[in-house]
Amino acid sequence: LKQESEKDAETKLLADGKVEEYVELKTQAYRTETEKLIAQKEQELQEARSQVQQFKQSTIKGTVATLAAQEGVLPEFVDIATMLAQGQFDLYNGQVVGVKDGQVINGKDGKSPLTVNEWLEVLKSEKPSMFRKPEGVGALGGKQTTNTKNPQEMTTEERAELYKSDPVRFKQLFN
Repeated sequence: LKQESEKDAETKLLADGKVEEYVELKTQAYRTETEKLIAQKEQELQEARSQVQQFKQSTIKGTVATLAAQEGVLPEFVDIATMLAQGQFDLYNGQVVGVKDGQVINGKDGKSPLTVNEWLEVLKSEKPSMFRKPEGVGALGGKQTTNTKNPQEMTTEERAELYKSDPVRFKQLFN
């Protein structure tokens, strides 16, 4: 009914010789329809941008978490490492690279972009408590055990500390 009413109004305008009013009416209808389409497309574009941003953040977070675990970040600190990396990396040409003020920054070699592994090396020197301690023969895990006390002279706290820091030596002294 609405369309029929609009056609009748348009026909009446033409029949009355009001061509300019007819053109204005048609122009306004096209303008309204075009504005609706533009608004719809802008909404779709905004949703697509949001999905791209979510994908990028997910990819960056996953890459940092995976490489952090491989580089020896303790499991309880992986989320902190990904949080620290937030805003310092972006996705360019399918690669996670270091950025500053929206510009790709170079890594150690001065030519190629900063990688997550290079960033983790710096993080290891700045926050060593986030990383696993060395293990194996002769590894002290960053703690020097200079305790030369007789095991019977050690306090309970000293024994507990020795057990935590050097279980092999603890077993040698107390078994």
